[in-house]
Amino acid sequence: MKNDLIHTRRNEAFTSSNIVSDMLEVPNKDLLRTIDKVIKLYNLTVLHSTVKNAKHQPIFIETTYKNKRGRVYKSYDMNEAAYMLLAMQLSKYKNAREVQIAVVTAFSMMKEAILNHDNPEWNQIRSEGKEVRKIETDVIKDLVEYARQQGATNYKFIYSNYTRMMNKEMQLIIESQGMPIKDLSTKQDLLLISIAEKQLSYYLQNAMKEGLHYKDIYKGAKAFLNQFAASLNPMILR
Repeated sequence: MKNDLIHTRRNEAFTSSNIVSDMLEVPNKDLLRTIDKVIKLYNLTVLHSTVKNAKHQPIFIETTYKNKRGRVYKSYDMNEAAYMLLAMQLSKYKNAREVQIAVVTAFSMMKEAILNHDNPEWNQIRSEGKEVRKIETDVIKDLVEYARQQGATNYKFIYSNYTRMMNKEMQLIIESQGMPIKDLSTKQDLLLISIAEKQLSYYLQNAMKEGLHYKDIYKGAKAFLNQFAASLNPMILR
C-alpha cells in the first residue's frame, strides 16, 4: 500500500530520503549526510528490515532506489518517529515547513488507511464497491466499442479518460475532508464513490441507448459528476 509520499512495511508507514530530498529540492546525498548526523546524534542503529512492534521508536532502514535513468543509489526509509528527528535538522531549507506539513499529513492519512484495512466493516464496503466498479468498467468497455463504431480514432484512451475524470471529481469531495480516494478513504467516502460510479454507469448506458455522440456523452458525464460532487459538497466552487 502506498501513496506519493508514504509506503508501508509490515503495516507501518514509512517515507524515503529520496522522496524528501526531491521535495526539498536538494541532492539526495546531502540529505543522507544529515540523516547520518541524526543517527549518530541519537545513537540509533541502522536497520536493513522492519522490526515488529516498533511503531513508537525511530527507525531508519538502509535501502536503495533507482533514478529515472535506472541508476541505483543509497536511500533510507524512515518511520514517522525517525522523520520527525530528521525534520528538526531541516529548518535551513527554504521550503522545509511546506515539506514537513505535506509529509506529516501523508503519515496521518496512511495511518488512517492502515486502520481502515483492519476494519471488517470498511473491507466489506470496499469489496461491494469493487463489484460496482466492475459493472462500471464493463459499461465503459461497451462505450469504447460504441465510440469506435462512431469513427473515434482515440477510443483506446476512453477508459483511462473516464477513470481520471471520476478520480478528479470525487477528490473534490474527499480531499476537502483531508483524504484521497479509494484505499485511503473513510467508509462514508467509499459509499459516495460507489454511488457516483453506479449513477455514472446508468448515465452512460442511457446515453448510448439514445444514440448520443461519444464526445457529447463524455461532456455529459463530466457535467453529471461535477453536479453530483457539488450536491454533496456545496463548498465546491467552479
